[in-house]
Amino acid sequence: MVDAKDPRRFLVWTESGAPRELAMPDRGSLTIGSSPGDGQVLRLDAPGIDDAHCVLGRTKTGGWAIKDLGSLTGTRVNDEPTSGSRLRRGDRILLGDLELAFVGAGPDGRPERPVAPPEPAKSIRRLGGFRIEERLGRGGMGEVLAAVQESLDRKVALKLLSKKLSADEDFVRRFQAEARAAAALNHPNVVHVYDVGVVEGQHYLAMEFMAGGTLEGRLGERGPIPATEVVAILSQMAQALIYAEERGIVHRDIKPENLMLDGTGTVKLADLGLATTIEAEHREDRILGTPHFMAPEQARGGVVDHRSDLYALGATAFRLLTGQTVFSGETTRDILRAHFTEAPRSPASLRPDVPPALDALVLRLLEKEPAQRFRCAADAAHALDRLDARPVASVRRSSRRRKRNANARRS
Repeated sequence: MVDAKDPRRFLVWTESGAPRELAMPDRGSLTIGSSPGDGQVLRLDAPGIDDAHCVLGRTKTGGWAIKDLGSLTGTRVNDEPTSGSRLRRGDRILLGDLELAFVGAGPDGRPERPVAPPEPAKSIRRLGGFRIEERLGRGGMGEVLAAVQESLDRKVALKLLSKKLSADEDFVRRFQAEARAAAALNHPNVVHVYDVGVVEGQHYLAMEFMAGGTLEGRLGERGPIPATEVVAILSQMAQALIYAEERGIVHRDIKPENLMLDGTGTVKLADLGLATTIEAEHREDRILGTPHFMAPEQARGGVVDHRSDLYALGATAFRLLTGQTVFSGETTRDILRAHFTEAPRSPASLRPDVPPALDALVLRLLEKEPAQRFRCAADAAHALDRLDARPVASVRRSSRRRKRNANARRS
């Protein structure tokens, strides 16, 4: 029997189809991440979970609290993003694509409720004219589901607004207006918005289904991307940003998670025209964007323009090439400060086969001052067109071959 005063808590989750549980440590803290480390670590291998994603520790009053460690996808408690918050019995914690529950001990010392987390896609089989197929995960707004728009027999990604956002009438009005404007955008490198509406009180957004998932997901599955492929990705994103510039749109949140692959390998930019509303949510500081990919002027809360998106594109390229972020830190504040106080690392310093021309292009995109970056996305596109993206070793072999041929001709 467990003492009624025993504050013991369990984390429970489902992994590879099987229930898992872990009792909170008696002393110290518990770090959760995808890589092993020192101290008490819970290693969880799931898409969107960073090497060191978050930490759980005791509060002064004997309870437990969770703190995000500057993760790329963030930490959410009960569908709300958090940098740090107290945990209560029954709280649901979302890390990447994995959901955990924080529960207390029952009379037998085991978790008080079933392990398996809720699966909205299994409980919601139909929404208006959409037939739900599966749950894809969560986004900035709430649940993301794969569905079929039955009137057109078309597969879509269906984003459902969370209850908190749906209750905010001002947010809903802005969201609907921006979604309708985004639906008018049409470009081969931009994810298309099909429909926005509300059914039985549930606000939704129907978008083009991207069968290849996100580039962040691909990084998690296969690791850093070859330089030649990164150049192709950047070239396609430059075309999307040219289109955005022509329409006076600043995305504000370019990152691998918002770069998506369709079934043919084409890369498309998601949430163009929607980033402001989606990412603003109810943030107190109103600094929009994701810390690891945020331009210095954006990190300061200053005026942003199309060159801020170019900086984010550079930070995205850095991650695609190296699997790391340009800057890291224990807190979001540390990461934001680094964007305008520290010199970025060279991608080639972490991956020697990165071609010098590509290395220089990424560093130019990451210039602190907007005027030192490319003047516009078209200039970046021209530079990418002229780029020699062959790996360093290949360039050296080619150079040696040319020298041998020249020597042979002279002899």
